[in-house]
Amino acid sequence: MLIRDLLDGVCTDPVRIVAFNSAEGWSRDVTSEIAAELKQCLVKGEDIPPSLQYLLEMATQH
Repeated sequence: MLIRDLLDGVCTDPVRIVAFNSAEGWSRDVTSEIAAELKQCLVKGEDIPPSLQYLLEMATQH
């Protein structure tokens, strides 16, 4: 659902994506995993909104 929300422009200009699991007491940066999924959408021919370009560029640098 997050990937679809990002592609639909629900979340704009993200700089980092963090997953939280309060039941298990952890959180972690999942930006690179989400960026990889977005890149797969791009390969499949889906349009990536310009608002996600920074996220993709930043994730690629790490």
